[in-house]
Amino acid sequence: MYQIDNVNGKTLYVEAVTPNIFRLVYTGRESVGQASCLVDKRERQPMELTIREEGGQVIIASESLQAEIARETGSCRFRRLRDGKVLLQEGEKSLTEIDVMKYQVEGDAPVVRRVKTVDGERNFMENLVKTTDRKAYRGRLGFCFRPEEGIYGLGQGGRGNLQLPWAQPVSVPA
Repeated sequence: MYQIDNVNGKTLYVEAVTPNIFRLVYTGRESVGQASCLVDKRERQPMELTIREEGGQVIIASESLQAEIARETGSCRFRRLRDGKVLLQEGEKSLTEIDVMKYQVEGDAPVVRRVKTVDGERNFMENLVKTTDRKAYRGRLGFCFRPEEGIYGLGQGGRGNLQLPWAQPVSVPA
């Protein structure tokens, strides 16, 4: 796994999974694990990568795919080597550290207050205390699309539209 330090204060790791698939991990952590629920768990075969720095970019290439990573922003352009076609161009990316909160009952037993509202009866716990459980990251990743490209299959819109070119939040497992 190739490591690029100090990309907007974070670290970018690049791993070739196959000659056609690169795994990129952008993180504020010191290291990254090998396991990913988004990458096939089959045995990976070692492959030859060429890595060079050129004009503020780190260029990593396998036999069929090239990733051009802007050192300053971490933005990545993926290019097919046989014809030079740009397959994907990332835009801005960011990670913001956030607190993950949890609620605990203060005291021996919960104090429940029942309130009748227009929507029916609601229960409110009076003695809950909000505490920080752990740290996590809120991530943002932009893409640069060509005018002729469509965006399909995000699975988040319930309106029946196939193409969703506007900003669309998408959930990705951690």
